[in-house]
Amino acid sequence: MSLIDHWKIPKKKITIQNYKNYRTNKGLYTIEIKNKDLVPGWGNKRLKIWLNGFSREYKDADCNIISNKRPISLLSIEKKVMTNHLDRIIEDILLERYIKRKKPLFTKLPFDYTKIPPKVRVGLFNILLKFKKDPGFPEWPIDKSVETLRHVFIRSLPKTPYIRFWPNKKETAAIITHDCDSSSSFRTMDKVLEIEERYNFKSSWNFVPKKYKLNIKKIKELKRRGFEIGVHGYNHQGKMPFLPKRQAEIMIRDAKDILKDFDPKGFRSALLQRNEQFLNLLSQQFNYDSSVPDTDIYSPLAFRNGCSTVFPFMINNMVELPLTMPQEWRLIRMDMNTNRMLDLWKDKISYIRSVNGLININMHPDDFISGNDKYLNLYERLLKEISKIENAWTTLPNKAALWWEKRDKAEIKGDKIINLKGGSIDYT
Repeated sequence: MSLIDHWKIPKKKITIQNYKNYRTNKGLYTIEIKNKDLVPGWGNKRLKIWLNGFSREYKDADCNIISNKRPISLLSIEKKVMTNHLDRIIEDILLERYIKRKKPLFTKLPFDYTKIPPKVRVGLFNILLKFKKDPGFPEWPIDKSVETLRHVFIRSLPKTPYIRFWPNKKETAAIITHDCDSSSSFRTMDKVLEIEERYNFKSSWNFVPKKYKLNIKKIKELKRRGFEIGVHGYNHQGKMPFLPKRQAEIMIRDAKDILKDFDPKGFRSALLQRNEQFLNLLSQQFNYDSSVPDTDIYSPLAFRNGCSTVFPFMINNMVELPLTMPQEWRLIRMDMNTNRMLDLWKDKISYIRSVNGLININMHPDDFISGNDKYLNLYERLLKEISKIENAWTTLPNKAALWWEKRDKAEIKGDKIINLKGGSIDYT
């Protein structure tokens, strides 16, 4: 998760030190980039960011934490680069340590929450939202905090080689996933596949193995046509991340075992419920997870949440593929019309492209969400936009994860990359 690991910079070529006396200083702070050469073209010189801790190094520097007393140095460029524990700051955000973890109310119900009709659930949830305080972080639908810190760091270095993010000099990557929350997904599957194959896309289909009867014939057909199969929780009650460790481990293995004939390499948690312990458990069973949004709002997990990055990152030996495009279900619940939804997605794609990140779409093919004419038409409009992107790598999630895993293990020696076929070098 370190800055050097993200950029894949030769470690021997740079000297970086942290200020001493790290202290826990939790809260939302303003960061100011004073050195104009470090300001990203896609960002601003000021931003809000949640910090769990830093050193109180009172010094006006190239990039500062704004305090009531005087500026606290976040990064300074002198004979060497001095940072205020940037790696630790970024790790705390990636793992969402800023969230006050509470067991969601719906997990305490004595019955399965899905027995409540969807429209009633939405109404009840909207009422509960009125009693929640907005923490103000991360920003939504685009949060630039982690990418800004990474940019400030890399721009502070002299001309330095790094490994490009995607294979064969592609400028961005795009993947499509489907969370099949009900058996109705099998009824709409053919329509979804027709749209995707029209634009030469392949997607991952994540099934809930203990909620509805799996249509094995249709799943086999998905595999035959080159699509990917993933695991979407256990029974979609959203309780698994909050269970005792041993019980959660058993359910994770059982869910994977039910779909073992289809070689599931990826996982997405029901309702995107997660915590650090649960992600660590998943890392023992799956090549990748995709349960963490870069930024989300009005979620049962927390009012605001997310890892604030549009790039994959490692959790132990597992790749986390952040869900970087706002889910259609979230936007529908916010009463957005289809044109507004598409405009929002286009804005997000534009930002992701500007930083060379990962476009990760989650579309629900259930008939009560996107598996109907209105939202299938919107889905086709979105895919048409993505198909126009030049120099993009459109691929399956497991292939994107495998690339990132290999990139994580690669290194630059001299002017060559070791152990990364398709990798290329760029310079700061």
